[in-house]
Amino acid sequence: GVKRFIYISAADFGVVNYLLQGYYEGKRAAETELLTKFPYGGIILRPGFIYGTRSVGSMKIPLGIVGSPLEMVFQHTRALTQIPLVGPLLTPPVNVTSVAKVAVRAATDPVFPPGIIDVYGIQRYSQSKSK
Repeated sequence: GVKRFIYISAADFGVVNYLLQGYYEGKRAAETELLTKFPYGGIILRPGFIYGTRSVGSMKIPLGIVGSPLEMVFQHTRALTQIPLVGPLLTPPVNVTSVAKVAVRAATDPVFPPGIIDVYGIQRYSQSKSK
């Protein structure tokens, strides 16, 4: 059977959660079910805005033009994300390659810890080497 399950969810964006209530309720319901079914191998990644190159038909949209500079600025604002209402909007974006790298590592590294990995954890794990 399946020993590990990796789910890419979504960071908590405070007031935005209310505006997209159904989306976030669905994400959190899936997380709850995952942790129930896979208590020792369920891993939830909670990135914020994921950037990379998006293809729309034959057109390519380089989201990194916005995402990369914002990630560099917002990665140092972690304490500010605790400010009510506006704080979560300072959650740093993360590169799609970083999310993919951590998802693969979480799925294949038996010592990768189960549970919820926030955007800062995704950044940290994407920069560290597997053991």
